[in-house]
Amino acid sequence: MEKGNAKELLQRYLNGTCTPEEKALVESFYNLHHPNTQSLNEQELEKELGHLEKTLPLPGRGRIYKRIMAAAAAVLMIGFTGWWMYRTNTHKPSAAEQPLAFSSNNVIVPGSNKAVLTLANGKKISLTDAGTGNIAHETGISIEKTADGQMLYRITDAAPATAVIYNTIETPVGGQYQVLLPDGTKVWLNAKSALRFPVHFNDTERRVEISGEAYLEVAHDKTKPFRVVNPGQVVEVLGTHFNVNTYDNEAAMKTTLLEGAVKIATNGNTALLKPGQQSNVVNGNIRTLDEVNVEDVVAWKNNKIQFTDLDIHSVMRMLERWYNIDVSYTGNEINTTFGGSVSRSKDIDVVLKLLEATGDVHFKIEGRRVTVMP
Repeated sequence: MEKGNAKELLQRYLNGTCTPEEKALVESFYNLHHPNTQSLNEQELEKELGHLEKTLPLPGRGRIYKRIMAAAAAVLMIGFTGWWMYRTNTHKPSAAEQPLAFSSNNVIVPGSNKAVLTLANGKKISLTDAGTGNIAHETGISIEKTADGQMLYRITDAAPATAVIYNTIETPVGGQYQVLLPDGTKVWLNAKSALRFPVHFNDTERRVEISGEAYLEVAHDKTKPFRVVNPGQVVEVLGTHFNVNTYDNEAAMKTTLLEGAVKIATNGNTALLKPGQQSNVVNGNIRTLDEVNVEDVVAWKNNKIQFTDLDIHSVMRMLERWYNIDVSYTGNEINTTFGGSVSRSKDIDVVLKLLEATGDVHFKIEGRRVTVMP
């Protein structure tokens, strides 16, 4: 097999554009090698697929294997296509494999661009249902929705009223949204998050309130510091790119800096972050981490579910917010940690089967409830 052909074959398989013979090739590879998939590197995979391509008696067009998703999970787990899952400790998988259990006709789709805008007068506008173009006007501001699901605030009057007027944008569980503020700052809101901000910033500062998770690219203005306020901390910047995670069910409030500089203030304590650093605030105390996987932190903004060395509870909290599911646990505690990457556009069964392919965790889906089992 020529260099790169295996990668192209696997990518076609994932995209659903394989021929029946190509599907059979990939699935035959799975059936032959699934017990040892994790030990194969890319070169070994190229060799094995090349051998199979030359020697395997492929089934006819009407006899393709039915285990497409299981095969995809094993192939994806290898990692070089960009979508993969793996164990990050040495815990051995259980000997007995259990199939992913679904209730009939049950499909849990991923989240999407969904949010509600609350104007200063209390009027609520569903951004999910609103058409493109102008959707509202506030004092000196035009509010527009773009075709790609972004909300823009445009200044129409250079002399706004003196009264401070606030808007709030809230995403539900299973929602996300992008906002362009009047000063040019870009905000990406993750699921179950909220942004409260004045439609006109004052002359001394730009202050917003955020709950949940958001990624911000702050427009530079040295005369007006940009402050993100959460219960328990204040993040101050002049112009920078950073991610803030303040979900109530996470152990710490996390601020991760990608570019520029930020100052974290809480309970009389302060810390300055450099690019690549992360602050963790717990009970008014700040801990600064120097080695942070920034790609993991902002993966959600780039339409990926991606993590490294996470316990199953942390993984499931992430999935719970994006897929709008209820999670329960049964059986012994799962001590394995996981890593992986998959598109956020995939249905949840794809993600769960990738995790199951590690052999260390299994799932049962009933309606919107996902039960986690060892």
